[in-house]
Amino acid sequence: MYKIFFLTGMLLLMGSSDCEKFKKGTFVLDEGNGKAYIITRKKNKQIEEDRGNGVMVEFDLEWTSDCSYKLYNPNVVKGDIGPILIDTLYCEITDVKGDSYRAVCHSKGYPDAVTPPIVKID
Repeated sequence: MYKIFFLTGMLLLMGSSDCEKFKKGTFVLDEGNGKAYIITRKKNKQIEEDRGNGVMVEFDLEWTSDCSYKLYNPNVVKGDIGPILIDTLYCEITDVKGDSYRAVCHSKGYPDAVTPPIVKID
């Protein structure tokens, strides 16, 4: 019985440390169709820059658990993309491989979507 609790505890600790490295830093999300984004995370902010057109959007960032976060209050800080239809995006990191991860994200009125790999570069 003790071994089961110990192993479960170790798995939970290992999972949280895997996600910890993604809470701050600079990342690249490449959709593979010519669309790529630079993502910068600092404390409670995330900035996404479209590498194709230079549009930058800043979000408030809140970590809701070790591997889950929400992005809300989107604000276009550079360029013009028209109205932003998504108010809050909820994401859960599901697949960690080295310095990259995938997440399942959803928002009100839209189905779940799996991100392409998001790779930490700094």
